[in-house]
Amino acid sequence: MKILAILSAALYASSAVAFSVILDTGHTEKHYGAVSPFNKTEFSYNQAMVTTLQRHILARKLDVELVPNTQPDLTLQQRMLYGNKTDLFVSIHHDSFPPELNAQRENLSGFSVFVSQKNPNYPQSLNCARAVATRLIQAGERRSRYHESDIEGERKTLLDERGVYRYDELAVLKNARSPAILIEIGVIANPSEAKRLERTAVKEQIAKAISLGIADCIKTH
Repeated sequence: MKILAILSAALYASSAVAFSVILDTGHTEKHYGAVSPFNKTEFSYNQAMVTTLQRHILARKLDVELVPNTQPDLTLQQRMLYGNKTDLFVSIHHDSFPPELNAQRENLSGFSVFVSQKNPNYPQSLNCARAVATRLIQAGERRSRYHESDIEGERKTLLDERGVYRYDELAVLKNARSPAILIEIGVIANPSEAKRLERTAVKEQIAKAISLGIADCIKTH
C-alpha cells in the first residue's frame, strides 16, 4: 500500500501542469527602442535582462518561454499572440523620458510596473504587478517618479505607491488574454543608471526580485 501511495503521488506530480510564464524582450534588433547616452540600445538591455530572468524563473521550477527576439520584423500583433497562451505575460523594457525632462535626467531613475484595465484579467495582472514591485523595493530598487507628471506622453495613473501604474492603451497589455504586466527595469537615458544596469550583480539582483514576485503572484493565482 505504501509503494502504491508513492507511485500515485509521483504520477499526480508528473501530470500536474506547471505555472507558465512568457517573457517578452519588448523590442528587436531592428526596432531597438530607447538608446542610452553611451549608444547602447534598449533592446540589448532588454535581452540581457530576459536571459537572466529566464534562468531565475526556471530555478523556481516554473515553465518559461520567450517571445522570439531574433526576428527583426516581428510585429506587435505577432508579439501579442504570445499573451494568449500563458498564465502570465511579462514584457521587459528599459525606460526613457520626454525631452522636457532632459535637464533633470540625472535625477530620473527607478523601475515602473504597468498594467491595463482593459486586460480581461485585470485583477490578476494588478496583483502580479504589486507582487513584483514589492519584491523590487525589498531588493533595494526604487520606483520612478515621473510617469504621473503632467507632461505630454506621461500622465499615467499611479495605482500603488510601490511603483505600479495604469496604462490602459498599451497594446501588449490590453490585448493579451492572460494576465499581463510590463516592467520598465530602469531609466537608461540617465547616464548613471545606464551604467549601473549593465553590471552583472545588479541584473542578478533585479531578476531574482522579479522571479520572487512572480512566485508570490502564483500563490494567489
